[in-house]
Amino acid sequence: MQRQNDKLLSSASDLVAFLGCQHLSTLDRQDLYLDQKMPRAAPDEQMKLVQDKGFAHEESYLQTLRDQGLSIVELKSAGGFAHNQAATLDAMAQGVDLIFQAALADGA
Repeated sequence: MQRQNDKLLSSASDLVAFLGCQHLSTLDRQDLYLDQKMPRAAPDEQMKLVQDKGFAHEESYLQTLRDQGLSIVELKSAGGFAHNQAATLDAMAQGVDLIFQAALADGA
C-alpha cells in the first residue's frame, strides 16, 4: 500500500492481504496516515526463507513461460509507479503475451 498525493494505491498483494484479513488492511492504512509509524516485527530467518522461496517460484514460472516462447516484459519498481504505468500501457499496445509486475490505475 502506498500513498501518492493523498491517493491510496493498492497492490495485488494488498488485495490478497485484505481477503485474508481485513484488519491487517486497516492497520496498513492507518500506518500510512500516521506521523509516527507503528512498530513492526523484525525480519527473521523464517520470513526470509518464505520470501526467497516466493521469488524462486516466480522466477521458475517465468522461465517456464519463456521456454514456451511467450513474449514477456518485466517491469522493475525502480522507475516509480507513473513510469511503470506508462510502460505497462506501452507493452499492452505492443501486444506482448505477459507483463510481469504490471502497473494499472483508473482514477482513485
